[in-house]
Amino acid sequence: MSSQNDSMGSGPTRALAEFAAATRFEDLPDAVVAQAKRCILDCLGVALRSGEEPLAKAQAATLERAAPRGPATVWGGAPHRDSGGGPGQRLPGPRPGLR
Repeated sequence: MSSQNDSMGSGPTRALAEFAAATRFEDLPDAVVAQAKRCILDCLGVALRSGEEPLAKAQAATLERAAPRGPATVWGGAPHRDSGGGPGQRLPGPRPGLR
């Protein structure tokens, strides 16, 4: 066992990580898969729609002025001027979460 694994100990985080690592898609109940799909679609819908809200646009403009280009793509909103017409805006890694 590596020193990184040793530092995780035997607490609930380790137990959850081991459970997740050992779980195969085929092991998941159909109801869990269906609910996960609904949650993912809901997340995408909220993210894409919220990009049109005035507050989200103002935040994106502020972040773009602060750091005009970065490695992270922000969902929703207009394409970044340097993105080649692709979806989303490109902002530095720590800042997209503020959108």
